[in-house]
Amino acid sequence: MGVETRGFFIPMHQQPAYYLKTVENAPNCKGNFPVADKVSERGFYLPSSSDITDEEINFVCNCVRKIIEDNKKP
Repeated sequence: MGVETRGFFIPMHQQPAYYLKTVENAPNCKGNFPVADKVSERGFYLPSSSDITDEEINFVCNCVRKIIEDNKKP
C-alpha cells in the first residue's frame, strides 16, 4: 500500500551486548522472555515525524484500518 514500516525492536535478551558476556561481571540476559519475543516478532513502526502532514497521517490510518478489516476472522 506504499506505507513504509520497519521492525519494532530487538529485545534486550537478544542484544549482543547483553547475551554475549565479553567481560567478567558484564550483564547477561540469558533466559526465557516470551512476551518480549512475541512483541518483537509482531510489532512494527509506522511513519512518524515532526513534519508528517494530516493527509499522510490519514493515509496511514486508512491503510491500517483496511488491513485490519481485510484480516478479520469470519
